[in-house]
Amino acid sequence: KSRKQRMMKKISILLIISFISTACLLTSCSEDYPGPDPVDVTANYSNKFSNPNSNLSLYYSGEEMLGKSVDFSTVKGETANITLYDIIPGEETLKLVSIPLIGNDTSYSFSGNGTGNVTGATFNYNGYVEKGKLTINLTNIKMGNSSQWAHSYQMSELTYGTKKYPVRNKETGLYEWGEEANKLTATALYTDMDINLQVDNAVFLYATITDVIKGFGGYMIAQLLQSVDITSNGNIVAYYTTDEVQIGELKISEIDMDNKEAMSQLMTFIMQKLYFPVEMGGGFTAADIEAVTTGRHYTSSSQGLAYWYSKDGLFYIKLNIPAIIVKSMQDKGKNVDYNLINTVTDALLKSNPSQLQSVLITINKQLNNPILSLITEIDDKDFQAIFVWIKNGIPMHLDNVNGHTYIYADKSVLTPFINILAKMIPTLEAIPTFGELLVAGYVKPIIEAWPVIKTVNIGLDTQKKSETKH
Repeated sequence: KSRKQRMMKKISILLIISFISTACLLTSCSEDYPGPDPVDVTANYSNKFSNPNSNLSLYYSGEEMLGKSVDFSTVKGETANITLYDIIPGEETLKLVSIPLIGNDTSYSFSGNGTGNVTGATFNYNGYVEKGKLTINLTNIKMGNSSQWAHSYQMSELTYGTKKYPVRNKETGLYEWGEEANKLTATALYTDMDINLQVDNAVFLYATITDVIKGFGGYMIAQLLQSVDITSNGNIVAYYTTDEVQIGELKISEIDMDNKEAMSQLMTFIMQKLYFPVEMGGGFTAADIEAVTTGRHYTSSSQGLAYWYSKDGLFYIKLNIPAIIVKSMQDKGKNVDYNLINTVTDALLKSNPSQLQSVLITINKQLNNPILSLITEIDDKDFQAIFVWIKNGIPMHLDNVNGHTYIYADKSVLTPFINILAKMIPTLEAIPTFGELLVAGYVKPIIEAWPVIKTVNIGLDTQKKSETKH
């Protein structure tokens, strides 16, 4: 062969060898991960009850958290991105990026710390991922404003004293703001109100909300709730009782609408407390509350029933509806499928509010259920507001004033419920003995005056215990 042919052959052989070497090098590099192939672990992991193959183990401050979803992705097995969906309270989507990975033959482990984009919550995380399984532990969780708000709060005791009150000006004959002694200043229920005193029934309405409702509400709440822990990790734990509530000497189960003697006894107590001033033996007293709370047994609610977070200076309360339903049924000695409740709730919260209401209307045409009827009659705007609060949390205020901590909803949050109350008038009027009196004396005046009320706040009146809850 010629020299030229021999040279071309050598060049061809060198090109083939180079190509094979390059291919081998590329192949070995593409497979040279510090752990499993990234394709095998990049996925959405879920322990939602609608997922038949749960592949997520999630722990929130040591407690297993169910019904959640997490994205995990890595390209080269060196770093990863993790997206938490509605896990840190108030953070609907929270992405953690460029997380260093440590690999072995079967898995990648990781750890780090994160901060909420919306709430300012901080937390640590650690875990590992393997093909078909993701485990994450969230620890040292501190919600935004936790140093200010995370305490144990006990219900305030019923007290009387001097407070802001409408006083008639002797010269003009008009009411103006002043102070009056021997008035109800604190109960477990917090109320506050501002209204134009020249509006019809203004003084009556102010007295109704800040005296009557405050007194009766505090009397009832004191029987149900002993204290509330707002923890730094976002949990809300209530110390409550399932012992039966009573009014006067009658337990709720003993109130028989057809028993004239029992109803007379009930009405005498209510009329005395609601319609007579304290100096005439009326009004609720500390002795009244002691009589119905002595001997009651209180227990703490489970972790994960309710959460809180801070956003734009407001205190949001987010309820775990499925867990609350199941717990309520269990307290009554009934078994319920938690998976089913959670699946249905998850589907409902993902739906469009208007479509959901339309579905409920269709269903109620067959069932004719009074509760469903009330829900389907709610105004579209009010229904959507309530739907958003159930999904994202109820916007509340948390104020510290003169040793008291008020946790309350303002007029904007209360308005949809006042509109619902208006639709309940026929049902309330049908209550034997005092239904019509209740509606005519209190319900209708409040509903009619609602548009001219400047501010109205209703919630809990509490006082901090000495220790901070962590």
